[in-house]
Amino acid sequence: MQYITVSDDGTKIYRGLQLSASTYKWDTITAEQLVYWVHRVKQLQTPFLVIAKPRSGTEQSEFVQTYWHSDNEYQFEWWNFDRPGRHRECTVASAERVIEMMQTWLDDDFSQLERENWIEE
Repeated sequence: MQYITVSDDGTKIYRGLQLSASTYKWDTITAEQLVYWVHRVKQLQTPFLVIAKPRSGTEQSEFVQTYWHSDNEYQFEWWNFDRPGRHRECTVASAERVIEMMQTWLDDDFSQLERENWIEE
């Protein structure tokens, strides 16, 4: 399934996702909207953001999620059922870094994520 499209103005649109933040749920996001939601997380009653995307050949989705702890500290989790250490988590010191991590994950570029200092389960 191709879930990334580009609009006429060059905006990258991610479709067919399962997104949730507190009680909000939707299925499409752009990079600009991702910035908005990551910064908004700390204002929500339940301060989390989850993005799941389908995996071909299986019913299980791969997903990332972040929880806001305090000030600019976030907990970031990455679930990937195709790899050893399929559940990974780390502490991230800024919303900007969370945005970068989610953006590269949405683009299927795991090289940046692989360099993080993960706790694996």
